[in-house]
Amino acid sequence: MPLVSKEHLKSEVLGQCASMAAHALRSGISIPAWALEAIAGADSAAPEPEPEVLRAHAELTRRIAPTRPDLLVALDLEASPSRIKQAAGPLSIARTFLLMVILSQAVFLALSPSPYLKNVKYGDIFTSSGWPLLVNELFFLSAAAVGASFSNLFDINREIAAGTFVTANRVTYWVRFILGVVGGLLLSTVLHVDAVAPSNADAARMHFQGAALALMGGFSSNVVQKLVQRLIEALESVLKGSIDQELKSRAAQQRLDMDESLSKERMSTTVFLADIRRRLAAGEDPNALSAEVSKASQDALAGELPSPA
Repeated sequence: MPLVSKEHLKSEVLGQCASMAAHALRSGISIPAWALEAIAGADSAAPEPEPEVLRAHAELTRRIAPTRPDLLVALDLEASPSRIKQAAGPLSIARTFLLMVILSQAVFLALSPSPYLKNVKYGDIFTSSGWPLLVNELFFLSAAAVGASFSNLFDINREIAAGTFVTANRVTYWVRFILGVVGGLLLSTVLHVDAVAPSNADAARMHFQGAALALMGGFSSNVVQKLVQRLIEALESVLKGSIDQELKSRAAQQRLDMDESLSKERMSTTVFLADIRRRLAAGEDPNALSAEVSKASQDALAGELPSPA
Protein backbone atom coordinates (compact mmCIF):
# COMPACT_ATOMS: atom_id res chain seq x y z
CA MET A 1 0.00 0.00 0.00
CA PRO A 2 1.53 3.39 -0.97
CA LEU A 3 2.41 5.77 1.85
CA VAL A 4 0.75 8.70 0.01
CA SER A 5 -2.60 8.18 -1.70
CA LYS A 6 -3.42 9.71 -5.05
CA GLU A 7 -6.18 11.77 -3.44
CA HIS A 8 -3.76 13.23 -0.90
CA LEU A 9 -1.21 13.92 -3.63
CA LYS A 10 -3.79 15.71 -5.74
CA SER A 11 -4.93 17.80 -2.76
CA GLU A 12 -1.30 18.72 -2.01
CA VAL A 13 -0.62 19.78 -5.60
CA LEU A 14 -3.77 21.90 -5.85
CA GLY A 15 -3.14 23.51 -2.46
CA GLN A 16 0.42 24.44 -3.42
CA CYS A 17 -0.73 25.76 -6.79
CA ALA A 18 -3.33 27.99 -5.13
CA SER A 19 -0.81 29.32 -2.59
CA MET A 20 1.84 29.94 -5.25
CA ALA A 21 -0.65 31.70 -7.55
CA ALA A 22 -1.85 33.97 -4.73
CA HIS A 23 1.76 34.76 -3.73
CA ALA A 24 2.69 35.55 -7.34
CA LEU A 25 -0.28 37.87 -7.75
CA ARG A 26 0.50 39.67 -4.47
CA SER A 27 4.16 40.01 -5.46
CA GLY A 28 3.53 41.22 -8.99
CA ILE A 29 4.96 38.10 -10.62
CA SER A 30 3.42 37.40 -14.01
CA ILE A 31 1.54 34.13 -14.39
CA PRO A 32 0.56 32.54 -17.71
CA ALA A 33 -3.17 32.55 -18.33
CA TRP A 34 -3.18 28.85 -19.11
CA ALA A 35 -1.73 28.10 -15.65
CA LEU A 36 -4.53 29.97 -13.89
CA GLU A 37 -7.11 28.30 -16.11
CA ALA A 38 -5.63 24.86 -15.37
CA ILE A 39 -5.78 25.49 -11.62
CA ALA A 40 -9.26 27.02 -11.67
CA GLY A 41 -10.63 24.34 -13.94
CA ALA A 42 -9.13 21.34 -12.14
CA ASP A 43 -11.57 18.47 -11.85
CA SER A 44 -12.09 17.80 -8.16
CA ALA A 45 -13.53 14.37 -8.96
CA ALA A 46 -10.41 13.20 -10.81
CA PRO A 47 -8.55 10.47 -8.89
CA GLU A 48 -5.11 11.99 -9.55
CA PRO A 49 -3.59 15.34 -10.61
CA GLU A 50 -4.23 16.27 -14.22
CA PRO A 51 -1.23 16.81 -16.54
CA GLU A 52 -2.07 20.49 -17.04
CA VAL A 53 -2.21 21.03 -13.28
CA LEU A 54 1.19 19.40 -12.87
CA ARG A 55 2.59 21.58 -15.65
CA ALA A 56 1.12 24.66 -13.98
CA HIS A 57 2.69 23.60 -10.67
CA ALA A 58 6.12 23.30 -12.28
CA GLU A 59 5.74 26.68 -14.00
CA LEU A 60 4.64 28.44 -10.83
CA THR A 61 7.46 26.85 -8.83
CA ARG A 62 9.95 28.17 -11.38
CA ARG A 63 8.51 31.68 -11.39
CA ILE A 64 8.38 32.19 -7.60
CA ALA A 65 11.83 30.66 -6.93
CA PRO A 66 13.61 30.67 -4.52
CA THR A 67 10.42 30.76 -2.44
CA ARG A 68 9.34 27.24 -1.53
CA PRO A 69 5.76 26.05 -2.19
CA ASP A 70 5.49 24.26 1.16
CA LEU A 71 6.41 27.48 2.97
CA LEU A 72 3.62 29.37 1.19
CA VAL A 73 1.12 26.67 2.15
CA ALA A 74 2.28 26.83 5.79
CA LEU A 75 1.99 30.63 5.79
CA ASP A 76 -1.57 30.39 4.50
CA LEU A 77 -2.55 27.70 7.01
CA GLU A 78 -1.00 29.48 10.02
CA ALA A 79 -2.16 32.97 9.11
CA SER A 80 -3.91 34.49 12.11
CA PRO A 81 -6.30 37.44 12.30
CA SER A 82 -4.77 38.35 15.67
CA ARG A 83 -2.48 41.36 15.37
CA ILE A 84 -0.41 40.14 18.31
CA LYS A 85 0.33 36.83 16.57
CA GLN A 86 1.01 38.63 13.32
CA ALA A 87 3.53 40.86 15.07
CA ALA A 88 5.15 37.86 16.80
CA GLY A 89 5.81 36.04 13.53
CA PRO A 90 4.20 34.48 10.47
CA LEU A 91 4.73 30.88 11.64
CA SER A 92 4.07 29.19 14.96
CA ILE A 93 7.70 28.10 15.32
CA ALA A 94 8.86 31.70 14.98
CA ARG A 95 6.34 32.81 17.61
CA THR A 96 7.43 29.98 19.90
CA PHE A 97 11.11 30.91 19.78
CA LEU A 98 10.23 34.57 20.27
CA LEU A 99 8.44 33.51 23.46
CA MET A 100 11.51 31.43 24.44
CA VAL A 101 13.73 34.50 24.01
CA ILE A 102 11.43 36.56 26.23
CA LEU A 103 11.13 33.90 28.95
CA SER A 104 14.84 33.08 29.08
CA GLN A 105 15.71 36.76 29.13
CA ALA A 106 13.24 37.31 31.96
CA VAL A 107 14.89 34.54 34.00
CA PHE A 108 18.32 35.99 33.22
CA LEU A 109 17.28 39.45 34.43
CA ALA A 110 15.52 38.04 37.50
CA LEU A 111 18.61 36.13 38.63
CA SER A 112 21.24 38.76 37.81
CA PRO A 113 20.73 40.80 41.07
CA SER A 114 21.33 37.70 43.21
CA PRO A 115 24.22 38.10 45.71
CA TYR A 116 25.27 34.52 44.97
CA LEU A 117 26.60 35.72 41.61
CA LYS A 118 29.11 38.04 43.29
CA ASN A 119 31.30 35.31 44.73
CA VAL A 120 33.23 33.14 42.31
CA LYS A 121 33.29 30.11 44.59
CA TYR A 122 29.53 29.70 44.26
CA GLY A 123 29.79 29.21 40.50
CA ASP A 124 32.22 26.29 40.73
CA ILE A 125 30.39 22.96 40.72
CA PHE A 126 33.37 21.34 42.43
CA THR A 127 33.57 23.71 45.41
CA SER A 128 29.99 24.86 46.05
CA SER A 129 26.63 23.21 46.60
CA GLY A 130 23.03 23.85 47.51
CA TRP A 131 20.99 26.93 46.63
CA PRO A 132 23.97 29.19 45.71
CA LEU A 133 25.19 26.67 43.13
CA LEU A 134 21.67 26.21 41.75
CA VAL A 135 21.24 29.98 41.29
CA ASN A 136 24.52 30.20 39.39
CA GLU A 137 23.67 27.24 37.19
CA LEU A 138 20.22 28.67 36.40
CA PHE A 139 21.89 31.98 35.59
CA PHE A 140 24.23 30.33 33.09
CA LEU A 141 21.41 28.13 31.79
CA SER A 142 19.21 31.17 31.12
CA ALA A 143 22.08 32.89 29.30
CA ALA A 144 22.59 29.80 27.13
CA ALA A 145 18.83 29.65 26.45
CA VAL A 146 18.85 33.29 25.37
CA GLY A 147 21.67 32.58 22.92
CA ALA A 148 20.13 29.38 21.55
CA SER A 149 16.62 30.79 21.10
CA PHE A 150 17.93 34.03 19.62
CA SER A 151 20.06 32.09 17.10
CA ASN A 152 17.09 29.96 16.03
CA LEU A 153 14.75 32.93 15.83
CA PHE A 154 17.26 34.85 13.73
CA ASP A 155 17.73 31.95 11.28
CA ILE A 156 14.01 31.21 11.04
CA ASN A 157 13.03 34.80 10.28
CA ARG A 158 15.85 35.14 7.78
CA GLU A 159 14.81 31.98 5.94
CA ILE A 160 11.13 32.96 5.98
CA ALA A 161 12.00 36.37 4.54
CA ALA A 162 14.09 34.70 1.83
CA GLY A 163 11.37 32.12 1.17
CA THR A 164 13.74 29.21 1.79
CA PHE A 165 12.41 27.96 5.13
CA VAL A 166 11.81 24.17 5.04
CA THR A 167 8.71 23.38 7.06
CA ALA A 168 9.69 19.73 7.40
CA ASN A 169 12.83 20.73 9.34
CA ARG A 170 11.08 22.32 12.32
CA VAL A 171 12.30 19.64 14.70
CA THR A 172 15.87 20.52 13.69
CA TYR A 173 15.56 23.89 15.38
CA TRP A 174 14.47 22.28 18.64
CA VAL A 175 17.45 19.95 18.49
CA ARG A 176 19.69 22.98 17.90
CA PHE A 177 18.09 24.72 20.87
CA ILE A 178 18.77 21.78 23.21
CA LEU A 179 22.33 21.43 21.93
CA GLY A 180 22.88 25.15 22.39
CA VAL A 181 21.63 25.13 25.98
CA VAL A 182 23.77 22.11 26.86
CA GLY A 183 26.80 23.55 25.06
CA GLY A 184 26.47 26.93 26.76
CA LEU A 185 26.13 25.33 30.19
CA LEU A 186 29.21 23.16 29.58
CA LEU A 187 31.24 26.09 28.33
CA SER A 188 30.46 28.21 31.38
CA THR A 189 30.73 25.55 34.10
CA VAL A 190 32.51 22.28 33.36
CA LEU A 191 35.09 23.91 31.06
CA HIS A 192 35.93 26.39 33.86
CA VAL A 193 35.33 30.10 33.39
CA ASP A 194 38.37 30.97 35.50
CA ALA A 195 40.58 29.24 32.95
CA VAL A 196 39.79 31.94 30.39
CA ALA A 197 39.32 34.89 32.75
CA PRO A 198 42.23 37.09 33.91
CA SER A 199 43.76 36.02 37.20
CA ASN A 200 43.18 39.46 38.75
CA ALA A 201 39.51 39.68 37.68
CA ASP A 202 36.99 40.19 40.43
CA ALA A 203 34.21 37.68 41.10
CA ALA A 204 31.37 39.67 39.51
CA ARG A 205 33.30 40.19 36.28
CA MET A 206 34.17 36.50 36.08
CA HIS A 207 30.52 35.53 36.54
CA PHE A 208 29.43 37.82 33.76
CA GLN A 209 32.22 36.45 31.60
CA GLY A 210 30.75 33.04 32.35
CA ALA A 211 27.34 34.31 31.25
CA ALA A 212 28.93 35.61 28.04
CA LEU A 213 30.46 32.19 27.41
CA ALA A 214 27.10 30.55 28.04
CA LEU A 215 25.46 33.00 25.64
CA MET A 216 28.05 32.28 22.94
CA GLY A 217 27.82 28.54 23.52
CA GLY A 218 24.04 28.70 23.18
CA PHE A 219 24.26 30.85 20.05
CA SER A 220 26.63 28.41 18.35
CA SER A 221 26.80 24.90 19.79
CA ASN A 222 29.28 24.04 17.02
CA VAL A 223 31.90 26.13 18.82
CA VAL A 224 31.56 24.00 21.96
CA GLN A 225 31.61 20.80 19.92
CA LYS A 226 34.83 21.89 18.18
CA LEU A 227 36.38 22.94 21.49
CA VAL A 228 35.62 19.57 23.10
CA GLN A 229 36.89 17.80 19.97
CA ARG A 230 40.16 19.74 20.19
CA LEU A 231 40.54 18.77 23.85
CA ILE A 232 39.94 15.12 22.96
CA GLU A 233 42.48 15.32 20.13
CA ALA A 234 45.02 16.90 22.48
CA LEU A 235 44.43 14.14 25.05
CA GLU A 236 44.78 11.48 22.37
CA SER A 237 48.01 13.11 21.22
CA VAL A 238 49.42 13.06 24.75
CA LEU A 239 48.42 9.43 25.30
CA LYS A 240 49.70 8.40 21.88
CA GLY A 241 52.99 10.18 22.55
CA SER A 242 53.36 8.40 25.89
CA ILE A 243 52.66 5.00 24.33
CA ASP A 244 55.07 5.63 21.44
CA GLN A 245 57.77 6.72 23.88
CA GLU A 246 57.23 3.60 25.98
CA LEU A 247 57.48 1.35 22.90
CA LYS A 248 60.66 3.10 21.78
CA SER A 249 62.17 2.68 25.25
CA ARG A 250 61.35 -1.03 25.28
CA ALA A 251 62.80 -1.52 21.79
CA ALA A 252 66.00 0.30 22.79
CA GLN A 253 66.35 -1.84 25.91
CA GLN A 254 65.82 -5.02 23.87
CA ARG A 255 68.56 -3.93 21.46
CA LEU A 256 70.93 -3.28 24.38
CA ASP A 257 70.19 -6.70 25.90
CA MET A 258 70.73 -8.40 22.53
CA ASP A 259 74.04 -6.58 21.95
CA GLU A 260 75.22 -7.56 25.42
CA SER A 261 74.28 -11.20 24.83
CA LEU A 262 76.03 -11.28 21.45
CA SER A 263 79.13 -9.72 23.01
CA LYS A 264 79.26 -12.42 25.69
CA GLU A 265 78.83 -15.17 23.10
CA ARG A 266 81.62 -13.73 20.94
CA MET A 267 83.94 -13.59 23.95
CA SER A 268 83.12 -17.17 24.90
CA THR A 269 83.70 -18.34 21.32
CA THR A 270 87.03 -16.48 21.14
CA VAL A 271 88.25 -18.04 24.43
CA PHE A 272 87.14 -21.52 23.33
CA LEU A 273 88.93 -21.29 19.96
CA ALA A 274 92.08 -19.98 21.63
CA ASP A 275 92.01 -22.96 24.01
CA ILE A 276 91.61 -25.41 21.09
CA ARG A 277 94.56 -23.77 19.30
CA ARG A 278 96.72 -24.03 22.46
CA ARG A 279 95.85 -27.69 22.99
CA LEU A 280 96.46 -28.48 19.34
CA ALA A 281 99.91 -26.85 19.58
CA ALA A 282 100.59 -28.89 22.75
CA GLY A 283 100.22 -32.12 20.73
CA GLU A 284 96.77 -33.38 21.66
CA ASP A 285 94.98 -35.75 19.33
CA PRO A 286 93.41 -33.73 16.43
CA ASN A 287 90.56 -36.23 16.11
CA ALA A 288 89.62 -35.79 19.74
CA LEU A 289 89.80 -32.04 19.39
CA SER A 290 87.64 -32.21 16.22
CA ALA A 291 85.02 -34.23 18.09
CA GLU A 292 85.13 -31.71 20.91
CA VAL A 293 84.62 -28.83 18.41
CA SER A 294 81.65 -30.66 16.88
CA LYS A 295 80.10 -31.16 20.28
CA ALA A 296 80.75 -27.50 21.11
CA SER A 297 78.96 -26.50 17.92
CA GLN A 298 75.90 -28.53 18.92
CA ASP A 299 76.01 -26.99 22.40
CA ALA A 300 76.23 -23.51 20.85
CA LEU A 301 73.11 -24.20 18.83
CA ALA A 302 71.46 -25.31 22.08
CA GLY A 303 72.45 -21.97 23.67
CA GLU A 304 75.67 -22.48 25.64
CA LEU A 305 79.31 -23.08 24.85
CA PRO A 306 81.41 -25.37 27.11
CA SER A 307 84.04 -23.89 29.35
CA PRO A 308 87.60 -24.16 28.13
CA ALA A 309 89.51 -27.15 29.52
